[in-house]
Amino acid sequence: STEQFQYTASFGVWSISMGIIGVGATIIGDLSLIFILCLGVFFVDSTVFFLIFTIFGTVVLFLNFKLRDKLKNSGERLALLQIKSTRLINDLVLTYKEMYIKGRRKFLIDKLNRMRDEYSDKFAEQVFYPNLSKYVFESLIIIGGLLIAAILFNLRNASGASSGIALFLIASGR
Repeated sequence: STEQFQYTASFGVWSISMGIIGVGATIIGDLSLIFILCLGVFFVDSTVFFLIFTIFGTVVLFLNFKLRDKLKNSGERLALLQIKSTRLINDLVLTYKEMYIKGRRKFLIDKLNRMRDEYSDKFAEQVFYPNLSKYVFESLIIIGGLLIAAILFNLRNASGASSGIALFLIASGR
């Protein structure tokens, strides 16, 4: 339809370029850095590496499992609402006099407002969920630091535990 073409040619292009290509490039860069950090931590202190890998790996899998379907469904609904609301706007513009005479103008405007409200909610979800992981990981650094400190002080002397904690904080800060 015309509305689907408009969506594809405008917001769809932005979604593909920023949402797939941009994020893909960021993921490749981040994964490369994480691999290098993990390799360095593994060679410096394998105990800290396994603790980091276990703690962060578990949280990554949990977040992926919980948020993947929500974001997918939200994105699909967002695209559908964009197309439907564009169609409704076009109908309103093209048939404004007819809708005014038939008294359906208010009904269609209310319908459009409900669509745009839902669109705003879905768009907010698309913006919020990726940032949620940032706050989860920042909290995890604090909790993980305390957990690793407890483990390392039980396994090593104070200087060995301190160096392990410092290594954890430096690596997990990235």
